Amino acid sequence: MKDPWNPTTQEIMEWAYTEHAVFPEQDWDLSVCTITNAAEIILNIASDTNCPNQVFFLHCLYLLVGDAIRTSGNTYNIESLQNLLQSAENSMNSDILKWVERTQILLSKPETFCYDLWCGGGFVYKIDKVNEKRRTHL
Repeated sequence: MKDPWNPTTQEIMEWAYTEHAVFPEQDWDLSVCTITNAAEIILNIASDTNCPNQVFFLHCLYLLVGDAIRTSGNTYNIESLQNLLQSAENSMNSDILKWVERTQILLSKPETFCYDLWCGGGFVYKIDKVNEKRRTHL
């Protein structure tokens, strides 16, 4: 990877589908969330149960939402977020549907935002214990 702070879509895809991939940077999640078209790429990978790093990208979905709410849409546009939710509503993936539900609640009640849950991986790595065994390689 040439520049972990400016990865290409291809580099992200290669990393996503690499077994036991190591983060190229400490804040790799922040890097991934800031690329062009990040949301669509992240949603596609997070929806793929065959992806060895799926849980990481699920965390990135929560981070996108958390940052959007925390910054009042400055890091990620709220309208774009609502469009992403529409794309995800028909998912067959229960983790994605749970993310959609939680995001809709947060959008209607932004005062309930909790940094640890949305940006710190709390929903993915602490609350939803089913993901605990899937993240051991991260």
